[in-house]
Amino acid sequence: PWGIAADAGSTLTIHDVQAYWPAEWPASGVRYRYDGGQTGSRTVDSSQTLQFNYITQYLFTAQTSGLPAPSQTNIYFGGSSTSDGTAYDGYPLAKFFDKNTYTGTIGIDPVVGSYCFAGWSDGTTANPHASVLMSEAKTLTANYVYGYTVTFSENGLPASTEWSASFNGVTHSSTTDTITFTGVAPGTDYSYSISTVGVSGNERYAPSPDSGTLDVSGDT
Repeated sequence: PWGIAADAGSTLTIHDVQAYWPAEWPASGVRYRYDGGQTGSRTVDSSQTLQFNYITQYLFTAQTSGLPAPSQTNIYFGGSSTSDGTAYDGYPLAKFFDKNTYTGTIGIDPVVGSYCFAGWSDGTTANPHASVLMSEAKTLTANYVYGYTVTFSENGLPASTEWSASFNGVTHSSTTDTITFTGVAPGTDYSYSISTVGVSGNERYAPSPDSGTLDVSGDT
């Protein structure tokens, strides 16, 4: 509590109550947010106790591992398509939440330049991550690994003919003789398929092979 002496019959005006305590972000990850109280003017006619309400807040820190500057990922809270900020190794994004509330889902960019998302520090891999209950200060790390380039080349199509390749659920098209997929994490049994191309009339070009799986341990 904090006290002040005032002459009887005088008027006190309470305003500009401190919004957060402590004012600086605490290393403990805990702060208190002003949530209303007895502000305004009052006449001093007796000893009085005024109540000011504060809510406990905990710090949520989203950080990365394996994503060096200048590469950086956007962080998306609550399913928003608008970034709440960015993070990279050594430069996390931190945000306070009221005690026992949820963060909303936490999304990141799955591919950042030559780096790709490989999973979270709690062992899960879903992106966005499930909403987190803020019962204490918490940290979640997005792990990135260097991604490789997978290139598909065609031979036999007329010049400037559009063709398509699907790899790991993503489809790219091209009118050149190559299609590339970047930021591919090391892994096994990536599926791919190549489309059949119709040029004109009854003329069609069927790829061989038209589908299969790839193991990626380097540029392919």
